[in-house]
Amino acid sequence: MYAYAKELKNAGRAGFIGISSHNTKIALEAVKSGKIEVLMFLVNPLFNLLPQDSADARMKGCAVAELSDEEKAAYPTKQELYAECEKRGIPIVAMKPFAAGNILKGSKGPISGLLELTPVQCVQYALSFPAVACPVPGFASVDELNQSLAWLTATEEEKDLSIISESLAGKFHGQCMYCNHCQPCPKSIDIAQVTKLADLAEKGLTDEIRSQYTALATHGGDCIRCGSCTKRCPFGIDAMGNMARAAAVFGC
Repeated sequence: MYAYAKELKNAGRAGFIGISSHNTKIALEAVKSGKIEVLMFLVNPLFNLLPQDSADARMKGCAVAELSDEEKAAYPTKQELYAECEKRGIPIVAMKPFAAGNILKGSKGPISGLLELTPVQCVQYALSFPAVACPVPGFASVDELNQSLAWLTATEEEKDLSIISESLAGKFHGQCMYCNHCQPCPKSIDIAQVTKLADLAEKGLTDEIRSQYTALATHGGDCIRCGSCTKRCPFGIDAMGNMARAAAVFGC
């Protein structure tokens, strides 16, 4: 398939080679392969706040709890994917910015009420990630199209995203969602991954989990306790405490 895609590009019949994926792990592997030039991927606040391995579980047709600790440990964060795309200059076409309509005001979807955003806020959220080139919402009418195009002339107040943390903080208070909203860290610690590995290790430390932790460029023990992560967390997590916990579990 890739050879055929290259053939089409070389013949001038295709402009770019890319893939579309709902799976963070597959998408990151494709980006790191150096073979794609554009990625279509889900970008919306609801998806980004789900545990990182939930999409992988759905792809396998099982519950997240049924994934092995090794699979959970190896699962990349969405923040890691976005950062890799930005580093390599691979633009993201952000699909599902409305989360299938579930996060729009007035939605009657199966998870309506968790978030209530305007189309302008959804577009703004997607574009807040540097790697995102454009969002691609779905429309059922010209009026719905115009509601999204309103982003072009919207005020900063209309684009404000503070409602996201205000709406979700109470529902997930005290539970780390591995979302990396606590970033950036002055010591470049991948706070979400360190926390996730510490959580898994406390249930049963395996060689694979230790290997995943050791492979990180920085560790919980590198935390300088500046407190910036804890202040940014919308869910009231003691991120500094999690770094200390990881250092105690893994010894660094």
